[in-house]
Amino acid sequence: MNIIITGASGFIGQNITKYFKNNYENVIAVSRKKNNLVDYVVKDYGEVKSLCNQDSFLIHLADNNINNNSANNFNLDILIELANFFSDKMIYISSAAVYAKSKNKLNENSPTFDHNNYVSNKLLSEKIVLNNNGIVLRLSNVYGKYMSKSTIFYDIIRQINSERIILNNFYSIRDFIFIDDISLLMHKIVLKPVSGIYNVGTGKATSIKKLTNEIIKNYGKKKDIYEYISKNTIKSSLVLDVSYVKKVFKWSAEFTINKGVEEFIKYEKKNSYF
Repeated sequence: MNIIITGASGFIGQNITKYFKNNYENVIAVSRKKNNLVDYVVKDYGEVKSLCNQDSFLIHLADNNINNNSANNFNLDILIELANFFSDKMIYISSAAVYAKSKNKLNENSPTFDHNNYVSNKLLSEKIVLNNNGIVLRLSNVYGKYMSKSTIFYDIIRQINSERIILNNFYSIRDFIFIDDISLLMHKIVLKPVSGIYNVGTGKATSIKKLTNEIIKNYGKKKDIYEYISKNTIKSSLVLDVSYVKKVFKWSAEFTINKGVEEFIKYEKKNSYF
């Protein structure tokens, strides 16, 4: 079986590509940008069909910010084309951002909140994939090596040698999942795909304050030496109910926030830009 991964040069794409290339012979990494993991550079992702055989599986990580206005219908047309072609052998990456924030855990039937173009495009893309019997993964907050330097993790790391850590909000609660757990889940799905929408996270609530404490600890610092300054104190929560994905794919996240942050900081210390 060929496994085709689009968006292979991105954060999630690089990690997924490395994992599958270590576990499968026939992995084809596709991107618009070249790096040492990418096998094919394309102008548009409709070209991936020419790389397929009759037993190909698509992990579609690219074009996740499709805009549904007339100037960007080209990308939407490509998604329709890919979903029609790969049908039940396609994973599409969506986001937990489609849900309204809630104090309770959110399951796949929880109300969505279509409040901006990003969410509108995600929900539209989900429907296209599901109508063709594909798999949709609504990811919580994914972290790990190769992630963007504009994330909350690096906002904290950049201030690690200061006396104060200033963030937008220490009181927000999120569901952080380590990238290696995503790779393991995708492996299980490829082996035995089952169409549907699945929440993917740890199901555990972590405040930004706790995340900050974990990062500080792994840099060998003591939290007592810092002053935490929150630009606002609005409490919001987004934690996923992941019981459905656990049941269907016999999977659960192996990395606690403690273990995941420890692994990430080990990598960051070896590759630090700060």
